[in-house]
Amino acid sequence: MYTRFLEQYTRFLEQYTRFLEQHSRLLEQYSRFLEQYSRLIEQFISFLEQEIRLLEQHTFLLHDATFLLELDFPALSGSLHSHAMNPASATAPQIPFDSLLTAISDKTRWRILDELLKGEALPAIELGNRLKVPATNISKHCVVLHRCGILKREYGLYKIHPAHLIPGERALDLGTVVIRLDRADLVKS
Repeated sequence: MYTRFLEQYTRFLEQYTRFLEQHSRLLEQYSRFLEQYSRLIEQFISFLEQEIRLLEQHTFLLHDATFLLELDFPALSGSLHSHAMNPASATAPQIPFDSLLTAISDKTRWRILDELLKGEALPAIELGNRLKVPATNISKHCVVLHRCGILKREYGLYKIHPAHLIPGERALDLGTVVIRLDRADLVKS
C-alpha cells in the first residue's frame, strides 16, 4: 500500500512538474507579448508626437502667413476688392473656404504654387526635381490643389487656373483670399 501511494505521489509530482513547465512557458509568452505591446505603445506615442509637431508646424505656417492673406468679405466690407483686381475672378471656380484653408495649409503647396507662378505648366516629376521633393509627394499635393480648383491639369501637366492669376503680380486671387508669394522666405525650403 505504501508503494502504491508513492507511485501515485510520484505521478502527481510528474504531472505537477509538467503543469509548472507549461505555466512557465505561458508566462514567457505573456512576457514577450507585453514587451511587443510596450514597443507598439512606444511607437504609437512617437507617432502622436510627430503628428503634434506637424500640427504645430502647420499652425506656425498659418500664423506666419496670415499677413499674406487678405480676407475679402464683400458683405461685411462692401468692397469688391478681389473682383476689381482680377476681372477673370468672376469666372473662377468657387472654392469652399474650408477646402481653401486645407489646400493652402502646407508649405510644400506654397512652393508648388510659387514654381507654377513662373508661368510654365509642369508635370509632377519636374516639379519634384525643381523643389527637391519626391514626385509622389508632389503629385499628392497637386491633387489637393487641383480638387480645390486652384490648379488645372491637362495632359499630365499642372498649371495655375488662369482665373486665379492676378496680372503683373506674384499673387493668386482665390475669391475670399488673395495669396501673395512675393516673400522668398515663405516659399523656399
